[in-house]
Amino acid sequence: MLNKSKLFLALITLGASKILLAAEGPVTTLNTIVLTAQSDELGSELLGKSLNVSNQFIDTSKLKQRSTTLGDALGTELGIHSNQYGGGASTPIIRGQEGKRIKVLQNNADVLDMSNMSPDHAVTVEPSLAKSIEIIRGASTLLYSSNSAAGVVNVIDYKIPTQMPQDGLEGNTTLRFNTGSNEKLTTAGVTVGLSPHVALRAEGIYRNAGNYKTPHYQSSSYNSLEDLENQNSIYKNLKYLPESWAESRVGTLGLSWIDDNTYLGVSYTHRHDEYGLPAHSHLYEGCGASAIGIDSRISGLKNYLLYYPQLMDEQDINYINPRPDCHQHNHIHETNFSHNAPYIDLNTVLVLMCVENSLNHLPVLTKFVPH
Repeated sequence: MLNKSKLFLALITLGASKILLAAEGPVTTLNTIVLTAQSDELGSELLGKSLNVSNQFIDTSKLKQRSTTLGDALGTELGIHSNQYGGGASTPIIRGQEGKRIKVLQNNADVLDMSNMSPDHAVTVEPSLAKSIEIIRGASTLLYSSNSAAGVVNVIDYKIPTQMPQDGLEGNTTLRFNTGSNEKLTTAGVTVGLSPHVALRAEGIYRNAGNYKTPHYQSSSYNSLEDLENQNSIYKNLKYLPESWAESRVGTLGLSWIDDNTYLGVSYTHRHDEYGLPAHSHLYEGCGASAIGIDSRISGLKNYLLYYPQLMDEQDINYINPRPDCHQHNHIHETNFSHNAPYIDLNTVLVLMCVENSLNHLPVLTKFVPH
């Protein structure tokens, strides 16, 4: 035991002597480096005041410089691409997934449109009028939908006032011109304080864009069905993408009762979208399928069904073998449309109600989409 104590004291003495020798050597003084970091609080609806690496926050200053369709507006963000369907419709692709794998929200409420079922239907939100867009990825997306594995996109706008305007009046306007498609975009919005606790919001947008300009686009067509079978196509060099034009009109009125930590608001929005569908074949314009049963056609008693197919009942429908009908009844396909190719004419009415206090946020959404 005594030998161990002597060994321990010897080691301590040796270490202390080395420290004294090191202290007597030259001393190097390093310059002081001061690091200052500043982080702006987001104040985000879904992201809170902090931002994870996988999430993204886009403010209104960036959105005003981007496209008016949701997919194109987000297409430059990391890990996001755009599924574009002409100049009037585009949806985001997040981590290679789209459609029902992505949940699109507007002011924390579900957007009830047909864009996740049909790619030629526009997402009925307007990035040009948005306050911010929040993108959530990862396991947190399951809090908003069980099948939104790719991500959640939340568009926050000014439709429902959440605070009283300064000096009783606030407004904004945007004018933009795009030479690539001769796009003309006008947005305007104003918030008025009607009383110490009541605010009214009115905003709108008008967009008119022509066909995309492109230097080397080749358009192919066939003069007849025989040319189609023999693959005798005719090519034309165009400097634009046919049927990529788009036109939109959006108008909104919002009214809110606002207190210190609570507000109750409602908004009414009507939008009209009209846009072309690129990459169609003129050969099949006017084609369809006739589902009128042969018995109804032979009898001759229901020839009116050719003009009014909505009057068919169960015994008039041929479920087994509907026949193709291409240019056989020219009078059926006559229209008064001003366009010479297929296009989308979409009207949307949106009513949004929202109640929020310091403890919770409860959006209630009712939406009608007549086609």
